[in-house]
This record gives sequence, structure tokens and C-alpha cells, in this order.
Amino acid sequence: MKNKAIKLLSLLLAIVMCSAILASCSTNDQVLASGGNNTISTATYSLMTSLMKGNLSFYITSNYGNYNSSVFWNTITDGDTQMTYKEYYTYIVDEKVKTCLAALNLFDELGLSLTPDEIAAVDEEMNDFVKNDGDGSKNTLNGILAQYGANYQTLRDYKIMNAKIAKLSEHLYGTNASKVGENVKQDYLEANYVAFRQILIPTYDYLYVKDSLGDDVYYETDADGKIKTAVTADGKSYDVIAYDTENGVRVDGENGIDANGNKIYFVANTGSDELKIAYRKTGLVARKNALDEKGNKIIENFSAEKVSKLKKEAEDTMKLIVKGDGDGFLDLINLYDNNYGSVADNTVGEMCYLAIGKSYSGYTTNGKMLEDVCKEVAKLEVGDFTLYKSDYGFHIIMRYEPEEKAFAESKYTGWFVDENLNFDFNTDIVNYLFMKRLGPYVDGITFNEEYKSNVDISTITPNYNFY
Repeated sequence: MKNKAIKLLSLLLAIVMCSAILASCSTNDQVLASGGNNTISTATYSLMTSLMKGNLSFYITSNYGNYNSSVFWNTITDGDTQMTYKEYYTYIVDEKVKTCLAALNLFDELGLSLTPDEIAAVDEEMNDFVKNDGDGSKNTLNGILAQYGANYQTLRDYKIMNAKIAKLSEHLYGTNASKVGENVKQDYLEANYVAFRQILIPTYDYLYVKDSLGDDVYYETDADGKIKTAVTADGKSYDVIAYDTENGVRVDGENGIDANGNKIYFVANTGSDELKIAYRKTGLVARKNALDEKGNKIIENFSAEKVSKLKKEAEDTMKLIVKGDGDGFLDLINLYDNNYGSVADNTVGEMCYLAIGKSYSGYTTNGKMLEDVCKEVAKLEVGDFTLYKSDYGFHIIMRYEPEEKAFAESKYTGWFVDENLNFDFNTDIVNYLFMKRLGPYVDGITFNEEYKSNVDISTITPNYNFY
């Protein structure tokens, strides 16, 4: 992991999670970090460290068996910094402290303050914590928070801090970046995203739900392509199978009725005396993907011989492309009249946008591929093209200039806003501008290393609830 990457990740995490910082020390608590007129207490630092541990614990437990695993915490992250994971994530917590102290100082400098209603909202949330987590007792809540090195006052201060940083951000950039100019957004788009079109020649095929003879089952759909459902006499919901009632024939007896009570239509099975089910394969019909036990679509990779032929096809296609001829490349894409015109399931030939350095892994099943494609496109100049092989197939890619205000176009929403808000263009640009604004305020922030050494991320209890 490069030092630059560590710095960037640290700064971004600081914006997302700096709500764990306090505006001032809790009573009788030590000042662990200070800068300007604001300080961070040991209790706050401990709470913040527990929050970081909470974010990591699922991954650590899944891969190492225990979130306190010394094997994980003592592992070197990369060869350049020679940091262990313990040192690395402690570094991130420290960077968050600096960032949030800087935000506090800017908040004060701009003369901002929380209104009585905003403070009351924090106190109402604290009352909910006492009621729901402490069973109505502040002492019980304090007992829970003690495992994170914090108490009721620490948690309240952290909520006040969260409100201050949110207000500062809205003051500077508006709700959902409403105060950020379109020209600033366009500059950010051009500097941080790649725009491209591609032909994807897949080296696999999806497996579909099959009947007892191994034939793909076809289902009826509505005009939007959604599989229709119906309900059996006993109230069980099921997907409606598209039997070919025009060309198929019925048989008498229980073999002519399916499990949902519908009549089955059959056709002759070539080379066999056994009939097979007749499905309607045209019109409003669709097959249904076969899923594994985790709910992921099952795929079947092509044979080495077929992959070799597809590679030759991709190489021959590359010979037809003219550098800088974006319109010609789009015409070529349209010759591939299939569903593989993009790394996402969008319209064939539609422009694709990916954020440089963004982690898409974990957000979507093809996240790693998106990251790899983005890296390949970033190597290209506008108008250049390349052939790239991924686990999904052969990508024939040309880089384009980002379109004007593409971030505001509804047809591109999926590239700029994840439906689960794992990433969001406006949030990213606000974070970027916020960090740039806070830069000068970071200088002069100091730590008490003795107090800091008493908080150990590798042994602290992970905090999942109080963020």
C-alpha cells in the first residue's frame, strides 16, 4: 500500500467517521490531542478506536477467527511502509483526530454554533440510548460504554461533535452539495473519473433453472421483464411457467399437471420416446438464473478451445478500430447486438463512468472487475483503445471525454450513486472539498504519546452501536 494511498484513505475515513471525536475533554479526563482552541480526550480517542475496531471486526473474525487475532494485527500491510495492521489503523485513527480537530477550529473561526433545537435533538437521542441500551438507567449505559473507555458524557460530546461537523459541511457546501458550482463538479468529474465505452465478449454463460430433462424453463413476464407470479389454491406463491399452449399437447392424468396445479404442455423429444415440456420462447418470457446457496448467479466458463476462438475474434475486432474515432467505435459496438455492451447491465453502447481509485469490491459481485477495468482505462489517453482480459471475458475499450454534467443525467445514475449509498458523487466531492479546506488547520495539532499508547486497537472491544 503506497503512502499516498494510505493518506487518501485516512482522510476519507476521517470525514465519514469523525463523529467519534469530542469538542472538549470529559470531566477529569486527560487531554490526548490538542490544536487551536480544541482538544481530544483519552476517552474520546478510545471511543473512536473502538468504532474503527467495530468496522473491521467482521472481516477479521471471518478470516482469522477472532477480532483480537495477533496474526492479523501483526501482519505487515505492504513492503513500502512496513506497517503492521495495528500500526496502520492506529495511523488512520490519528489522522481522524487531526481532521476533526481541524473541523472544530474552522467551525469556531466561522462563528458557527448549534441552535437550541439542534442541541435538544442530541439530548433526545441520548435519552433514547439510556432508554433502549441502558434499560432506562444512565448507570447501566455507563457500564456498557466503559468497555470502550467512554461514558455518558463522552457519548453526548461525540453526538454534539457529529452535529457540529454536519452543520459545518452544510454551511460550506449545502445539502447534497447544493452550494457546489456545476463547473467545480465538472472539474472534479474530469479529474477523478474515467469515461469509456466497451465491447465485452464474455468467456462464460449463465446457468438457468432447468426442468427434469435438463431443458431451460421459460417464465411469463410483464412488459417490464419482471417474472409474473400467481398463487395456488392453498395460498402458495409461485412463478408462472410459460407453457407453449399453441404447439404443445396435453396428456391425461397426474403427469399432465404441474406442482402448482397448472396443465403442462408437451412436445416430442427427438431421439427419445419420452415427451418433453413445451415452453413458449418468444414474446414476454424469460429464463430465470440458477442461484447458488448464497444467492449468487451460477455461471459456466467456456472451454479453452472456445475461449481461444473468442480471443481471436477480439483481436480481429481491434483491427477495425481507428484511434480517436469515438463514433466509429460506437457503430462497432452496435454490431454486437447482445447484452454485453458494458461492464454493467445497461444499454449496449452507453457511456460508462468509474471513479479512479474507488473500491467497488464488496458493493457488487463484479466489483473487482470494475476496479481492474478502471485501472486499464486510466492508462489510456482520450481516443486510445485497448484489449483487456478479465475473469468475465475480453474487454475492447475506448476512452472518451466525460460528457458535460454526466453526473446529473438520470441515465448515468448507477455510475455515480450506488443504490445502497456505498458511494455517491456529491458526497465524494464534498469530502474532497472539505479535506482541501481543512488542510491548513491540521498543522500544529499535537498528541500526548504516553496517553495514546494506553489505547490499543488490537485489544479494545469493538463498538458496533454508538457511532
